[in-house]
Amino acid sequence: MPSPEAGAAREPFAIRPALPSELGVLNDIDDDATALYAAHGYPLELPPGHVFLRDELARWSRSLELGQTFLVVDAAGTALGFAVVGS
Repeated sequence: MPSPEAGAAREPFAIRPALPSELGVLNDIDDDATALYAAHGYPLELPPGHVFLRDELARWSRSLELGQTFLVVDAAGTALGFAVVGS
């Protein structure tokens, strides 16, 4: 069976280090992903300030400060996704 992207046009993208000032960008991407879970029957509804959310933002912030976070951006520089490496 062909892969989903077989024959599809691929837009150029780049992977670059994320900046500490881009914590909000990571949060926006994560919010978009959370909406996709809900759209497929897996709602993730945590109240603002929930310990999981606070801890997640703290991990991302530390990773950003350590240079361990990378953004995938399209040709226009719009963030599409991210990866946090390390612990």
